[in-house]
Amino acid sequence: AVDADPTLFRLHYRIGDMFLKKGLPEDALQHFQEVLKRDDRDALAHEGVGEAYFRMGKEDEAEASFRKAILLQPDRWQTHNFLGMLFDRQKRHQDALAEYEQGLRIRPHEAMLLNNAGLANYLLGRYEDAARSFQQALRTGSGQQKIYNNLGLALAKLNHDHDALESFRKGGSEEEAYNKLGVFYLSNGKAKQAIACFKKAIELSPRYYDKANDNLATAKRALEKNNKCNQDSTKPWACPS
Repeated sequence: AVDADPTLFRLHYRIGDMFLKKGLPEDALQHFQEVLKRDDRDALAHEGVGEAYFRMGKEDEAEASFRKAILLQPDRWQTHNFLGMLFDRQKRHQDALAEYEQGLRIRPHEAMLLNNAGLANYLLGRYEDAARSFQQALRTGSGQQKIYNNLGLALAKLNHDHDALESFRKGGSEEEAYNKLGVFYLSNGKAKQAIACFKKAIELSPRYYDKANDNLATAKRALEKNNKCNQDSTKPWACPS
């Protein structure tokens, strides 16, 4: 259609978007650039270029394109979200949070922005703020598994173990919830607690045996390593229920 009628050049944007969805950012980039050859003030095309560069790992080019898009269309929350994701990748979590918050001023009840703001707060060690953001995301009606999982991690960091387990349950099966809590304990140096949760996951589901049993073996090795400096290591510990 574009070949037959060059005035339809903005169709290149749709083609580029399709290539992004297919996981082909190099091909997508060419089409977004075709739009910009004819109209350098097309904010969506600049955003598309930024997303293509982002997926290609070209972070400087991606940031420049996202900033140009925001300059042209400041009220587009999606671009602020992309820029925040870029900053998170660069471990610039405070800058990322500022972008998500700017996006939320435009679209206050967007679950994606709330979840990403929660992740930025989590990575900054602000676990209460993170939990609030995840809870707000869920109140929008979005019951995405990843949001429940993120909330579970934040609650676990706050030592709200029972609430964390319940959140993991809502994001998956019972055995998955215990395995996730066990993984959290193991990654935070709580091998004894991890062992109890992995055993519970295995008990609940034979089909879950291999995954949880591998984690259980890792936790047991960690506990043995820490036994010399952990005087209460022989005391039993029950996983939350």
